[in-house]
Amino acid sequence: MNIQKVQNIPSPRAKILVVGFKGKNNSSRVLVENINAEKTDKLLLTNSFLTSEKELENKLSHRYSYVIAIGQKPDAKNVVIEKQATKNGKSLKTNFPIAKLAEAFMASGFDFSFSENAGNYLCNNAYYAGLNYIKTNDLQTEKLFLHVPSKKSNFDFFGLAAVLDEFLRAII
Repeated sequence: MNIQKVQNIPSPRAKILVVGFKGKNNSSRVLVENINAEKTDKLLLTNSFLTSEKELENKLSHRYSYVIAIGQKPDAKNVVIEKQATKNGKSLKTNFPIAKLAEAFMASGFDFSFSENAGNYLCNNAYYAGLNYIKTNDLQTEKLFLHVPSKKSNFDFFGLAAVLDEFLRAII
């Protein structure tokens, strides 16, 4: 008998996937663990290019409506909404309703900025891999990547988790 691990089985009627990275000091993990909106699955990616791509593609095959991935950007002072990911000179833009998320941040008093450079390491790789998988498989999934400050900063991670919870409840 083939038994799947619990984390690979989507919640009944789950429409949203929230993604972060493993590591006890990773601020994205803190956020993912504190987002509790209904119909939401969570995934913590391994800090490896190939492994994280496979983990993400496995989850995306469950056909979520929305995916919000979160990564730590140590020099960030606020939330950074990443508009695109780039790999080997090819850019893929988000298809997520970023204007609505920006409105939610403004209404809650959270400082944020937009970026068209998700970096050149794990965050950008996971963002690009996800967008590419969605495009290649013609999924009706809207994906976004957010960068957040490190845990060492005075950033209000629990407040951001609450804002994201409210936003996610509003879009499902």
